[in-house]
Amino acid sequence: MKQLLLVTAISFSSLAYADNGFYTSLKAGISDTKFDNSKDQLSPSESDFDFKQTLHNDDADKSIYPSISAAIGFDFSKISNVNARAELEYTYKDKAKFSPSINKATIESEGNSETIDAPEGISSFFINELRTQSLMFNAYYDFKNASKFTPYVSAGAGVTRVKNTQTLNPQFSEEANLGLSDTSNSFTWSAGAGVAYKVTENVALDLAYRYVDAGEIEFKNKNVQLGGFDLKSTADLTSHDYSLGIRYNF
Repeated sequence: MKQLLLVTAISFSSLAYADNGFYTSLKAGISDTKFDNSKDQLSPSESDFDFKQTLHNDDADKSIYPSISAAIGFDFSKISNVNARAELEYTYKDKAKFSPSINKATIESEGNSETIDAPEGISSFFINELRTQSLMFNAYYDFKNASKFTPYVSAGAGVTRVKNTQTLNPQFSEEANLGLSDTSNSFTWSAGAGVAYKVTENVALDLAYRYVDAGEIEFKNKNVQLGGFDLKSTADLTSHDYSLGIRYNF
């Protein structure tokens, strides 16, 4: 019995200290984000009158988010000759504001449609303040070599949840806070590259770049302090993400 307990204890001890391929990582950085092809559509909330007004903000607006991410993954090179890793990563990007210029307006009424160009330099009626959360499955290929530096390429897919708090542009109204807030979920993909520096057998520093495409995001606010109008806002959201992190291999 004592021998069995001793063997069991040694087995668990060996497993705990084994280089089994699992790792965790923590990264922080910035996200250079583009808010593009945005549209704000107003239509009556409760009316038989067929009317829609769409403001086109075709010029992209850019802003920079601070971001932080955490991941858990598995390094297949620890159990095979394949220099690949797979991980599940959560990323949070803090608030950033976007207010692109209006290029044109489309008015639809009773089956008729007319588009007019906006005067140059007219800002959007609404300021968009975004906070995003992403859950991504990432795959990496490491270019192993004899040095402490390991370059890699990456690809990922997942979902992004964006919360948009919209306020009126002070240029048009002093009552900016309308209480307009909605969330949007969208499919997201990414591609990137980076380099890891081996500090110890278990610890590596990670410098990374990624292009992230969250696709089209959509927000709806119904009859909220808009004089009986519903608001539907859409935009394309992409970013260039730069990060520095640390990876711990178990």
